[in-house]
Amino acid sequence: MSEESTETGSSNDEDEKPAPEDIRLEYQECATLSRFFVGIRFSFFASFITFFVILIGGYHYVWSARRAVFGELQPYLLFVVAFSGLIVAVVGWLVEKRNVFLYRTCDERLQELEEELRIPMGIYRRLRFPTAFSRFLGIPARHVVAIYTMYTAISIVWIILVVYSGYRVWEVW
Repeated sequence: MSEESTETGSSNDEDEKPAPEDIRLEYQECATLSRFFVGIRFSFFASFITFFVILIGGYHYVWSARRAVFGELQPYLLFVVAFSGLIVAVVGWLVEKRNVFLYRTCDERLQELEEELRIPMGIYRRLRFPTAFSRFLGIPARHVVAIYTMYTAISIVWIILVVYSGYRVWEVW
């Protein structure tokens, strides 16, 4: 029975330690992935802000145009643009949450690998300490908090515009 279990690969492989070369390769791969996910976050955020400016510009154009330009469609167009902006904001939140999860997972694994590689106070192990972050009015001053604040503010703007536009549609109906 024990011979069969070793042949099928069900032996206790967990007890075996990986080779140091494998740990170094995993460390390099995790570091590359962490930088990739952080880069994707900021690229996506720049695209998100671009979409926000375009949609808010479109909303302003429809709102400030005379009734003669859009006629009865104006309230409906306002609602469509505002609702589109809200959808973009929700998608932005979801993508941001996923990217934060992925890069933090990479960072946590990098901290473990630094321990295994016996790197004293490596860059990722330093991130564990809460003193590594400064605070502003009791709020941790980190880029995640700043980006979440931007997504929150933009979401609030779109919610207000959806409610206002919905009211305008309801008036016309």
